[in-house]
Amino acid sequence: MLQARQAGVSPDAYLGAIDQRLPPDAKVERQIVLDIAKAVYGSEQVSAMQPGEAYAAFAQSCIVAQQREGAGDQDSATGRSDAKGDEEDDSSGMIDRERKQTQ
Repeated sequence: MLQARQAGVSPDAYLGAIDQRLPPDAKVERQIVLDIAKAVYGSEQVSAMQPGEAYAAFAQSCIVAQQREGAGDQDSATGRSDAKGDEEDDSSGMIDRERKQTQ
């Protein structure tokens, strides 16, 4: 995705191509693609990185997020909660909605 952005491929074109390749019920995959696209296309700092640098930064961000989630799991085991409540998964068509918002 980073290479596509650096080559001048628009987010709409990239997300459209990915969306066509995903099966209709690939809600989790669509959400992941959308989250990564937001990071790649929404940050000039990321777009200036080499692919290896961006991968390392992404991996570090994932590790930090997992550590935070682990701390949240420990809080729920002790009865403390900062959860926002359950939200229904609505990632089908999310790529299309995100494309419309960026236009």
